[in-house]
Amino acid sequence: TKREDVVKACRASVKRLGGRPIDLYQIHFPNAWSNAEYWDGLADARDLGLVKSVGVSNYGVDALRACHASLSERGIKLAT
Repeated sequence: TKREDVVKACRASVKRLGGRPIDLYQIHFPNAWSNAEYWDGLADARDLGLVKSVGVSNYGVDALRACHASLSERGIKLAT
């Protein structure tokens, strides 16, 4: 998955939900290889105003810390 794929999926969700920004957009499981692409996609969706906050679930401690650090570099808080 590329970061653009995350934004594309988010745009489709926003459209299905009537065009308003999504309150919380989450990745539910970490990927074995390209998590940074997912995180960049979450950050892009937030920067584009498609979502108000972003989060992850089912992440281990190390992956959660890495995601937090990546999003923090862009000034984005990890909601979950």
